[in-house]
Amino acid sequence: MYSEGNPVVVGFDRIETAFKEKFPQVKLEILQTTSGYDDKLLSMYSAGNPPDVLRLNDDYILAYKTRNLIALWTAS
Repeated sequence: MYSEGNPVVVGFDRIETAFKEKFPQVKLEILQTTSGYDDKLLSMYSAGNPPDVLRLNDDYILAYKTRNLIALWTAS
């Protein structure tokens, strides 16, 4: 799930294509939400069906982590 603009302009179309080529057995559903992103994301969490992967503005990471809504991963 992400909230950026046109997938071609921001590059998400290339990420989607590369992912599907590398992991053809995984069903990938892209959720592009251009308005009300945070409200929709919190609603999905409340309904018990959050996205497996999401793009989150760094201003919101602490609030989501404090509520145990996200797990943080860092590359080492």
